[in-house]
Formats: sequence, C-alpha cells, structure tokens
Amino acid sequence: MYSFTSTSLEESVMPFFDDPIITLFGLFFLLCTIIFGFYLACRPTSLWTGFWGIVFIADCSFIIILTLYKISSTLMYVVSIPILAALALLTLSSQISIIFLLLNERILIKKEGKSLGNFLPAIIAVLLILFEVGFFIVNRFFSNSLLFNFFTFFNSCLTYFVVIFFMYSLTALLYKLVPIRSKVDYIIVLGSGLSGDKVTPLLAGRIEAGIALYNKQAEKLNHHPTIILSGGQGADEKIPEAHAMYNYIKEKGYHIDTLYIEDKSTSTYENITFSEQLAVANDGIENFQHQTIAIATSSYHLLRAGKIAKKLGIRARGAGAKTKGYYIPAAFIREYIGYLEMTKTRHLVFIALSFTFTVLLEIVARIISQMMGAS
Repeated sequence: MYSFTSTSLEESVMPFFDDPIITLFGLFFLLCTIIFGFYLACRPTSLWTGFWGIVFIADCSFIIILTLYKISSTLMYVVSIPILAALALLTLSSQISIIFLLLNERILIKKEGKSLGNFLPAIIAVLLILFEVGFFIVNRFFSNSLLFNFFTFFNSCLTYFVVIFFMYSLTALLYKLVPIRSKVDYIIVLGSGLSGDKVTPLLAGRIEAGIALYNKQAEKLNHHPTIILSGGQGADEKIPEAHAMYNYIKEKGYHIDTLYIEDKSTSTYENITFSEQLAVANDGIENFQHQTIAIATSSYHLLRAGKIAKKLGIRARGAGAKTKGYYIPAAFIREYIGYLEMTKTRHLVFIALSFTFTVLLEIVARIISQMMGAS
C-alpha cells in the first residue's frame, strides 16, 4: 500500500508551484471560475453559463489529475479511470442515446398514453438511426463527393445542435439548483392543463413549489412574497387554470398573505406579461423590472420560462417542481425545441454558413478533380 509522511507530501506538492503546465492551468482555472461565477450570479439563463460550467468542470478534472500525478501516480490512475470511461462513452453517445430514448418511449407510452408529444423520444431515436445508417452506407459503398459533403453538412448541423443541447441542459440544471437566498417580491406560479376542474399532479407540483418557496421566505427571512396564480382557460377546460389552482390552495388550507389570480393567459409569455400588469395595477409599481421575481413551474420548463422573462426585461429566479423521471426526456425535448424556436435566427445563420461552406467545398473539389483529369 502506498503511504507518505508529511515530509514526503510536502516534497511531492512543492514542485506543483514550479510546474509551468499546472501553473498555466491553475491561472486558466481561476479565470474560468471568475467568468463562470459571473454568469451564474448575473446571467443564470444564458447558455454561456452552461458553456463555462462545462469548461470549469473539465479544467477542474485536469488540474486534479495533474496534481495527483505529482503526489502519487497510483492515485492519478485511480481517479483517471472514471474520467476516461466517461470520455470513452462519449464516442458511443449516439448509440447509447438511441437505446435510452427507445426504452424511455416504451415506458412513456405505457404510463401516459399515445400523443404526438409523447412520441418525441422515438422520433429523435429514429432520426439518429437513419443518420447512422445513411452515413455508414455513404462511407462504405459510395465515392460520390456530393453525397459525402451532404452528410458532412448534416453532421456539422447535428453536432452543433447536440453541443447547444448540452449547454442548454447544464444551464437548466444550474438554474434549478442555485438556491434563492434573498427576498422575493413576487412568486408567479405557471398554470398547465387541468383534469376536469381539478389540478393535475403536474400542476399541483408547481403550486407546491411556489408554496414551499413562500414558506421558506417566511421562516428564514420573515418575509411574505405576493403569490400570483397565472393560467387562463383552454378550449377543453371547464374553468381557468388559475381558479383551479386557487381552489387547490383553499382545499389544502394554505395561508397566503397576498394572493392574486391572473386568469387570461394562454402561454408562458402571457403568464409573465399579464402577471406583471396585474402587479403594477394592484400595487402601484412603477417598474416591475426592479422587483425580485421567482417563477414556480416544472423543473424541465424552468429555464425557458426564465429566458422568456429575461426577454421581457425581468430577471427571474426559478422554483422547480419535481417531475416523474420517465416524463422528463419527452418534456425536456419539447422545451429544447421551444428554445430553438425562440432563438431561431442565430441557428438559421449557422445552418446557412455551414451550407455555404459545404457548397464551396464541393466546388473546390470539382475544380481540383477537373484539373487533375486534364493533366
């Protein structure tokens, strides 16, 4: 068994400060920490928060490995194994994703029934399979540069959207996990579909998340935020969602000092906009953007709701409600598609640039081919 005394440890660690590579990564780590901390505190809904989170984790891992190598190569190898295993799994990420999505689809259909939204995991899995098969066939049996360039273009777009998805996912996770420690002025509880005139378990979870934050504010800060129940009446609903939420709170016997009902909204954008108008009208607020806002909704919906609030000039924090595990993939895919629609211009620009590069590549390849043929 490897052992060391305090003297041997000191002798092992001291070269750490003389190693230019570790020093460089240490300085880079410090820079990443500052940038990551800034985005986490000041721009929690920005996807750059997720990007710098990934860089921060990668830099931490590398510094740990290098530091352990200075202390003990055995320790370094032990710590490196799970990291290398994770990197190895990344090479099979497409195949693993296909298997996971198909298994999830089976559970989702069994639990929730058939609907277009519930078929999203299967649709994504089938598209991945078609791409894998198509790319293999082109590489194996065709030498046509046009086909190859087409799949290269498609692969670059797929890689781009996968990277954005990872950034979105980590940003969503961080946005949910960062606790709300300061006083909140308003808690907006977002509505969702009803079962008759009753709230569904999903909507009940959102209400409970808002109530939990309210109670935490009351207990720890002696502060009682205003709760706004926001949700209009859908075409297939008997009553507005906000009314059903209010009935749920009454049945549970929860005591809220100040509670407003916003019953006209039909989208997240309207939830936040109409809640702002209600607060301004009732409380005489001159600038709602200067208030501290928290949005209570399902955990998978939290980031997009926060980004919509940011688009409206409102910097909101989130109180995420728990969601059944099997439901998260389909719901999160829908949210990601919703995010892509919100920011479609920048993604269309990338696709256009990628397509232009592919066309230029094909033109250059044909010119070179003709020149070689002529010679």
